[in-house]
Amino acid sequence: MDSQMNPYIADLLAQPEALRATLAGFAAPSGLRELAKGFKSGKHARLVLTGMGMSYAALHYLVFRLTQHGFCPILVETSELIYDAASIISEKTLLVVASQSGQSGEIVKLLSMVSKNPVVAITNNPDSPLARGATFAYITQAGVEHSVPCKTYLTALAAMAAFSNDLVGVSRAKDETLILAASSLMSAYLSTWDVKAAEMAERLDGCSSMVLCGRGFSVASAFAGAHTIRDAAKIHAEGLSAAQFRHGHMEMIGKGFAVVVFRGAESTAPLLEKLASDIQAANGTVVVVSDQGRDGARLIPPCAPQILPFLEILPTQLASIGLAWKHGREPGHFATHSKVTTSE
Repeated sequence: MDSQMNPYIADLLAQPEALRATLAGFAAPSGLRELAKGFKSGKHARLVLTGMGMSYAALHYLVFRLTQHGFCPILVETSELIYDAASIISEKTLLVVASQSGQSGEIVKLLSMVSKNPVVAITNNPDSPLARGATFAYITQAGVEHSVPCKTYLTALAAMAAFSNDLVGVSRAKDETLILAASSLMSAYLSTWDVKAAEMAERLDGCSSMVLCGRGFSVASAFAGAHTIRDAAKIHAEGLSAAQFRHGHMEMIGKGFAVVVFRGAESTAPLLEKLASDIQAANGTVVVVSDQGRDGARLIPPCAPQILPFLEILPTQLASIGLAWKHGREPGHFATHSKVTTSE
């Protein structure tokens, strides 16, 4: 298939350049360090992270970036924050709101509720209600995205890395160097995207239902990967924290069902490897996404733990193409909804 004939595939192949453009375009918002000081002084007592869809998936990455610095963020879907969880918003609440469009229905409603709160926006749309209404805005440079979020997901991760550094007053230089290196690895990886897409579909045995799971930073990959498979391949997919798989999902192992396990950081990798082995022992179909070699692994280039989510998502993106082909569907084609969700 000619990638130029499929907007989703073209977007996937443009991800490395989108990352580089985003890093080049970031400026540290002036005054952001005052927010961090506010947590020490008591001016701010609560840090709430919120978004929907792929943006919500990406925020799992920010959770673990912030906990490493001693913060205790609360991650809540915006759909719940504006209703049953609204009571957690007080005058001492700082909100980080992620939305690639910056104008989904829930986001617009939230903005009307938090006019007196400091809001940090992460968005790809500088003219959106979110960007205009935020106290500080991290504008990504993903460009136009035609269907399933991919460029906007990776650039949002880059924005979250920058924000976590800015909030605590740490230089961005190390992360930026690692992310730039990752963008080069992506380009090389995607150079044979069509071959890898077909291979992933075969590894997953042309499944019609799947679970993706990981721990730590890789929880973001699990949720984002499931979102990608659902949207692009029209196949049921669920993202999980890996430990949850043992609490009921083992009973789903069978024909037509597959599991993607993100091996992730070394601290919990043995647990993920054991899970994959147990799934295999139960005659289940499992693919391990890892930067380490092992039987059944789908390799990605070696990288630092905090950069894993930038590379881990690539095999699942290509799987979404291969599985769509396998089931006779056009990858990334929206048949019943649009890219931006404006209804609650």
